[in-house]
Amino acid sequence: MYRIIVDVHDRVTSTMDVARENVRSGRVCFDSAGRPHPAGVIAREQIAGRGQRGRDWYAEPGANLNATYYFRHPRTHPEQAGTLALLAGVAVLDVLLPLCTPAMAGAPAALGLKWPNDLLLNRRKLGGILIEMIQAPDQDWVALIGVGINLSTTHFPDGIARLATSLHREGLPCPDWRTLGEQVPASLCLWASIWREQGPEAILERWRAFDQTPGRHYATEIEGQTVAGVAVGVDTQGALLLALPDARVLSIHTATSLREQDQALSHHVISDVQKQCLL
Repeated sequence: MYRIIVDVHDRVTSTMDVARENVRSGRVCFDSAGRPHPAGVIAREQIAGRGQRGRDWYAEPGANLNATYYFRHPRTHPEQAGTLALLAGVAVLDVLLPLCTPAMAGAPAALGLKWPNDLLLNRRKLGGILIEMIQAPDQDWVALIGVGINLSTTHFPDGIARLATSLHREGLPCPDWRTLGEQVPASLCLWASIWREQGPEAILERWRAFDQTPGRHYATEIEGQTVAGVAVGVDTQGALLLALPDARVLSIHTATSLREQDQALSHHVISDVQKQCLL
């Protein structure tokens, strides 16, 4: 029987740094199904955590989940990073759903996902996911899935206070960081099995059920020029679909140059483009 064990630390620079070194030094083993031993690294405190675009990740010691998990699958390769990011999002969301549903009178839609890596609660950022692909000593690819979730955090720095939230701040049940951190690997294994047996369409269907990205306005760079558009969803490869004013639809595979704009869009515009791109 596969037994899930995670390495638990009190204080690290970042769990991603520790996990990366563990893989490169051969301290992580994978069985024939690609399941890792240990499953990942969790820590009570990390002093140099980071999020998308290398931004600092704010975390009070002991008040957040700081974790990085190892993932290997027959299709684990940089070309599959988009699908893997969706898989990680739905796997973590499924762990959080039981905490949110009872207290919210059966309204789990308040828990959502935003491309490429945000976990949302009541439309505020509850956490984030960061994927890094590296090669193990055997030259096969391993995905490092970094997960940060605000659990009992009560205050945030001024720059993010209106955008971020925590389970405690929303009045929801709040597990300790170690308990939650030990639950995520089982969900990742489950969704890896679903990916293997049913294909990426099952992951995409689950993601779309909680996707709160459509309707958001973004600006990005194309050949040195800044263009603005509206998100209409995610394609089968895990890329963001961005509709431009000239009716073009771009597939955005990386959020490096993507900036969200504070605007609104009528629902019929989203619906019309979705019919063309997502069905």
